Amino acid sequence: MNVTTESISLPKLVGTKYQITQVLNPLPEKSRALEECRGYVVAAYQEYLEKQWLEELKKKYPVAVNKDVFERLVKK
Repeated sequence: MNVTTESISLPKLVGTKYQITQVLNPLPEKSRALEECRGYVVAAYQEYLEKQWLEELKKKYPVAVNKDVFERLVKK
């Protein structure tokens, strides 16, 4: 297993830690038919629709938190 600068990513901050990844056997890029990746396409579109819907709900129904009640509910 050879470690080269091409096989290691730059450090990426994830939460409070840095993450480095190494790709050992990269596959060449290729086009895929819709039948091969239909699940990924449907999942990505569903995620997009869900984000849009949540944004619309946030605009239509703004949330106001009663801080006094919230503080009483939070265990200290």
